[in-house]
Amino acid sequence: MDERIKRTFQVIIPLGAFLGFIVYSLFYVWTVPGDGILCPCTVPVSTIVVSVALTGLFVGSFMHYIISKSFTEKKEYVEEGAEKILKFLDGDTRKIVRALVGNNGEMLQSDITKKTGLSRVKVSRTVKELSQMGLVEKTNSGVSNRIKLDEELYSLLSKSK
Repeated sequence: MDERIKRTFQVIIPLGAFLGFIVYSLFYVWTVPGDGILCPCTVPVSTIVVSVALTGLFVGSFMHYIISKSFTEKKEYVEEGAEKILKFLDGDTRKIVRALVGNNGEMLQSDITKKTGLSRVKVSRTVKELSQMGLVEKTNSGVSNRIKLDEELYSLLSKSK
């Protein structure tokens, strides 16, 4: 079954059951089962209020569990994917990409040299390779170049931080 459909059912079924319980409880308070006679004295209203509140608490806790579990699973999946991407890069390239991610995906080339401790030549060559692969965009910015990480790659890698 598609993950989205499964999540939808996991949300709709408990909410539907909760709403059904409320409607049934209110109907039961005002009608004696079997007779159809209106009688507000069948079940004390305080009992209904407590049972509806406890059911709401249970349904809310269940929904929180489902949603938080889904979020945790997705975050772990993104982190694993980002680490797999970085493993394909050599050590120096990985340093440069991590420096860019740590600086909102954009830095001056001279700042990359300072932050990574790599030589200007090494940074220049690595940035050129990354640019040819389409992973960064290099633009002139005065004396230095402005290096910007690809939007999609930045989005993926920044979520794994």
